[in-house]
Amino acid sequence: MVFAFAACAPFAASARTPAAGTVITAQAYVEYQPAGIAQVERANSNAVRANVLPVESLVLTTPQNVNRPPNAVATLGHLLTNTGNLTSSYSLNLLPGGAGCPATTFNLTSLRLVRDANGNGVADAADPVLPLGTAGALQLAAGESASLLVQGMTPNSGSGTGCIVLSATTALQAQTASNVDLVQLSNAAIVTLSKSASYSGVMQPNVSVIQFDIRASNIGVQGAVGTPTVAPAATPIMVDGVARTLLLVRDVIPTGLQYVAGSLASAAGDAVRLFRLPGDPPFNYRAAGDDASAVEVAIGIPTGIVADGSMSMRFSAKVMAGAPDYVVNEAQSYYYDGAVSARAGSNTAVVPITAARIGLAKAAGPVTANFDANGVPDGTGSPACGSIGVRYRRARSPRRNVH
Repeated sequence: MVFAFAACAPFAASARTPAAGTVITAQAYVEYQPAGIAQVERANSNAVRANVLPVESLVLTTPQNVNRPPNAVATLGHLLTNTGNLTSSYSLNLLPGGAGCPATTFNLTSLRLVRDANGNGVADAADPVLPLGTAGALQLAAGESASLLVQGMTPNSGSGTGCIVLSATTALQAQTASNVDLVQLSNAAIVTLSKSASYSGVMQPNVSVIQFDIRASNIGVQGAVGTPTVAPAATPIMVDGVARTLLLVRDVIPTGLQYVAGSLASAAGDAVRLFRLPGDPPFNYRAAGDDASAVEVAIGIPTGIVADGSMSMRFSAKVMAGAPDYVVNEAQSYYYDGAVSARAGSNTAVVPITAARIGLAKAAGPVTANFDANGVPDGTGSPACGSIGVRYRRARSPRRNVH
């Protein structure tokens, strides 16, 4: 008697997907008990091998919509991640007024693209400037990310909007991702945030600690002051049940990390240390909640930040068991810019977490790339499934075999 099995499913390409060229071996078996016999029999199939094909995939984040003063360098942070299963090379481009841009009144000048080597959101002197429109301008291993900074000069005066499109295209399968950035000229207060993460050694669960540093700078032409509500939903800022007007800099503790109690600090003289514990609604803080269970930490500045001024904030978090492959984190600031309540986001800080893992897979046949409705590889692959025949022998007579 023959039983047929077809138990294969597609898998998504990610950092944990087997690398291109990996051979996955699977073997099926059946256990049965012949009629009239107490002994349980087991029969194994032949071994089936699946070859994993190369699949390129990428993610580019995040489109920006920011205010910047006239005659200033606009720095716009992005994160490019290789979500395929092989090392990929990329060509990179910056196109003023490109696809997806609205009608604009000016173009940013002196455009360049910088790889933010230490991920601090600042174009440091040692950070390399990447060539545009050149094959192989950047190379990333499977699962690896690169922090990118788009930079350009705003006009000397005037008003209006500028737009630029950042795009990345893989070399092997021509997979493309793009972000549309908008820059508004403004004479309001403008807070920018830069964030960095520092750590040492190989990450060890329940031992390793990451220190996060956040710097808020007012690059506008007037002071950034406190706001009683946060944009865009006009949610009130509450401290110990009382509404407060604050310039707020906040950071949600990333998944897989635990806040180190006592580590939140700021050099601002009138800084108010704030904490949100499990179950507390968003923007409802405690001044005395400095506890390892905190899900968010924040600094409130009642007097705000003067034009060309800055403030800093620092906290630490421990790496816990079960942390993701990469810790991805962003800080936010909320303030009044002289006209409306405004929000600013930091660059995305990415911390690789090294962890030992065991993976199991069962597949049959060669893996084929899947395509979307436009005929473009969608970043997944499917192993071809065939029938597995299981033949068993029924013990009725020592002279007769039944198949």
